[in-house]
Amino acid sequence: MIISVKNNELLRIAGIDKTNPSSVNNQSTFIDLLRNTLQETGTSRSSGAALPALTKDQVALLVKNIQTQMNRHLFTMVFNNGEQINNIPSTMLPDYARELNTSLMEASKNRQVPPKNNVNSSRFNLDAIIEKAARKYEVDPDLIRSVIKTESNFDPQATSPKGAMGLMQLMPETARDLGVKNAYDPQENIMGGTSYLKTLLDRYDGKVYLALAAYNWGMGNLERNPRHLPQETISYIDRVNSYLKNMKA
Repeated sequence: MIISVKNNELLRIAGIDKTNPSSVNNQSTFIDLLRNTLQETGTSRSSGAALPALTKDQVALLVKNIQTQMNRHLFTMVFNNGEQINNIPSTMLPDYARELNTSLMEASKNRQVPPKNNVNSSRFNLDAIIEKAARKYEVDPDLIRSVIKTESNFDPQATSPKGAMGLMQLMPETARDLGVKNAYDPQENIMGGTSYLKTLLDRYDGKVYLALAAYNWGMGNLERNPRHLPQETISYIDRVNSYLKNMKA
C-alpha cells in the first residue's frame, strides 16, 4: 500500500494552523519533529510540494509520532500546569516504536485488550505469587522461577515478536483458554502459566524435559516430532535447567 501526502495537508491533519501564531508556538516541539521528517525526504524546500510516496508502515510510524506528541501536550496541560516539558517518565507514554513493530505482527491480532501498563503495582510481589501458584498446582517454585527467568527475565510487560505476553510469555490463544483476562498482570500471568505448566507435567508423566519442550515448541509439534527438537527448543530447555540448577545449589 502506497500513500502520498502533501506538506500542507500533513500539517492540517496534525492540527497545526500556520496562520495562527499561538498554534505554531504551542506546537513548536512537534513542528521541529515534522520539519526534520520533511527535510529528510528532501521536500521541505518547496511549500505545498507533494511528498514522495510513503509506505503503510512509514505512515503508521508518523501517526505514532503524532499520538506521542499529543499525549505529551496533554500530560503538560493536566499535570504540569501548562509548562512545556520534553521528558516524560516512560510509564506515562508508550514506546510507540516497539508498539508499532508488534502491532504489525500477524500473531498479535488476537492480543488481549488491556494495555501493558494497566497493571496494579501493588501486586508486584512475585515471590509470593510464585509460592501461591506452586502450592495450588503442586509445581516446584524454582521451576516456575526458572521458566519466568528464561521467558521474560522477570519483566511483566515483556512481549515477543510473535505476540507472547507477560512473565511466562502466554500466547493469546493459550491465555484465553486458561481464562487469563490480563496477561500483563503478574498474578494472572503466573497463575495461568503455572496451571499450563502443570498440565504439561501431568501429560508427560512428570518429565520436566518434555514439559519444557512442549511449553516452548507446542504439544502438537512435540508429539509429531519427538525426536527432532529444533535447536531453539533445545537451547531453551538447557537455559531453564541451568537456572534451576543454580537455584537449587
